[in-house]
Amino acid sequence: MKALLSDNRLCLFLLCLVNLAHVSAQTIAAGDDHTVSICSDSTVRSWGRNQNGQLGNGTTTGSNVPVQVSGLTGIIAVAAGKIIPLL
Repeated sequence: MKALLSDNRLCLFLLCLVNLAHVSAQTIAAGDDHTVSICSDSTVRSWGRNQNGQLGNGTTTGSNVPVQVSGLTGIIAVAAGKIIPLL
């Protein structure tokens, strides 16, 4: 697993790894207030603040547990910035 952590988000990162127990995270990137991951089941999941829709689940409601990003296929890399993830 590769991890890119910023802004001391390690506690939230570790909490959400527990919630990903049924799949393994292949790549994880952390932004200012959100984290995004490519999982072993070929899904992309994200968690954290969502005031600008950065979780990609069609809402602006934050989540402390990973939520599946809708409408993605063939994603091979993720990166997270200050406000938005790059898929």
